Amino acid sequence: QSTPLHGLERHLSKGRAETVALVLRPAQLKGEFYSELLAGFQAIMRGRDLEMLLSVVPHNEDPLAWVHKLVLGRTCGAIAVHHEILQEATPKALQSLPIPAVLVNYYPDGEAPAPPPITTIGFNNGGGMRQAVRHLAALGHTRIGYLGGTPGHPDALQRKEGFLAAMTELRLQILEEWVADCSFELDTEGAVAGVSQILARRDERPTAVACASDAIAAGAIPGTLP
Repeated sequence: QSTPLHGLERHLSKGRAETVALVLRPAQLKGEFYSELLAGFQAIMRGRDLEMLLSVVPHNEDPLAWVHKLVLGRTCGAIAVHHEILQEATPKALQSLPIPAVLVNYYPDGEAPAPPPITTIGFNNGGGMRQAVRHLAALGHTRIGYLGGTPGHPDALQRKEGFLAAMTELRLQILEEWVADCSFELDTEGAVAGVSQILARRDERPTAVACASDAIAAGAIPGTLP
């Protein structure tokens, strides 16, 4: 089932764990999304008198073997694993662990596989973007562009699908030149370049641009100014 972050400790504490491991990749140690995730996780653990163990899987290590090593070494009594770490394995492998386990940042959307029969937390990428486009349409915008996230990233794919679905649902025109890819790890220059590409045509430009993240939107604002 998918639960909000504040429900995480309710599931993990069922195992009466004193230490809860959060397993991430090195790339997930930067960016405002993961800084908020880490801060929230730590606050929850501290509020329940639980210790937090941050475990980072090196790129040259097998992630499932790394998780098993943590568990077999009895370094934690419960574990939360980011779903991208187990992409090459099966998330169902967490079921066999002898301690409570949670899959983090996983939300089935569109053509994504069905969730494993363990607790998951995540957000609806496609649904959120559909709401954003409907909001812009409700404000009177009919020419809407889209500045997406990192090409191939699961979140980026689902958000772009949500944008396209909402535009189709609202019977709004989708112009290829109004859609550009960006990066979730970009700097301001990258966001400005992306939105400048969308606004390049002076004769026919969108009146609004939906962005794949708040960081991308903030970075793109200078590129929309005269």
